[in-house]
Amino acid sequence: MTRRQTKWLVLFFLLVGVSAGAFFGVDYYYNKKDILTVQMGEALRQDLTQSVASTGEIKPKKSVNISSNAMGRIIRMPVKEGDRVKEGELLISLESIQTAADVEAAQAMLAAGQTELDAMESQIRSNDAAVVTAVCGSSSISSFARSFQSTRGETPLRSLFQALPFGP
Repeated sequence: MTRRQTKWLVLFFLLVGVSAGAFFGVDYYYNKKDILTVQMGEALRQDLTQSVASTGEIKPKKSVNISSNAMGRIIRMPVKEGDRVKEGELLISLESIQTAADVEAAQAMLAAGQTELDAMESQIRSNDAAVVTAVCGSSSISSFARSFQSTRGETPLRSLFQALPFGP
């Protein structure tokens, strides 16, 4: 580049810079009304004279959803939303209509099973007595077996034959 071209290039950039400065200076002067004026003062310790009210929502850092496999109406809820609880603490009590019905049905099935068991035990005792009578062939031994059975309760055949005077 020649010396003359360098002068023109410097002059051009100088003119662009002055024009940009003039433009921003005029803009600043006429838009000065948007600038806020600030008053400064000394900080003093005193009571608040203003209060601020606002609406919003407070969200916890951690939330937990709780569900139950049991169905029923809530009878009692000793804790409220937002309370802190510890592991094992009672959260709600449910009315247990279905659970109570299930327990009653199970108890009825147990009673029926117990009745069936008693009938089978009675049948086994009568069969034991019939076998003893058939094997021994004597009514005196049969009466001995019945008296032995009534004094000891349930008796399997083997123990009964061991108790007989002549043995197995």
